[in-house]
Amino acid sequence: MSRKPALTLVELLASLAIVSVLVVAALAVTTTIARSELVLRKADAATDGTEDAIRSVLQLDLEHAHHWRPVEGGFAVQTNLRLAGPGLTVEHVPSVVTYCVMEVDGRRHLLRVQTAGSGSPERELVAAGVERIALAPAKDVRPNRYGWKGGRGECVVHLAWRSEGEEPPREVPLHLRMGGAD
Repeated sequence: MSRKPALTLVELLASLAIVSVLVVAALAVTTTIARSELVLRKADAATDGTEDAIRSVLQLDLEHAHHWRPVEGGFAVQTNLRLAGPGLTVEHVPSVVTYCVMEVDGRRHLLRVQTAGSGSPERELVAAGVERIALAPAKDVRPNRYGWKGGRGECVVHLAWRSEGEEPPREVPLHLRMGGAD
């Protein structure tokens, strides 16, 4: 009787063990890559969310601004509107809006302070972790006798913010339009 070549049970079990080890190693590498990608996406989403939140509020104020001046920790604009309530409802009331960075509990935050007419100032936290904010119009204008400079056209708002544990602060220029609407 002749024997046909075949795998023994021991050889089959050894090959299955080797394949299993290779599959587990491949899954570990894939899982590590997927987790790293998820962490990066979350960090990017948090950054984009901060930038988008700041941009949307600034854009509303700057579109209706006609004068601006630097103030300690930021800048102020004279606008033809007031943003009211948590939904930021637009009311056509002249107001002065100040964006400034203030330190609270050892961390810096971007505040928006709005004063309309003779009413009391309304303070609103725009974003946490903002280190600096500054407005730079495309063309510089001499200030009037009250210290306000006319503002129309392109401008850049320079922001620097830091996420928790991030070093150094992230520098972001926001290109916006000042005085686009009245």
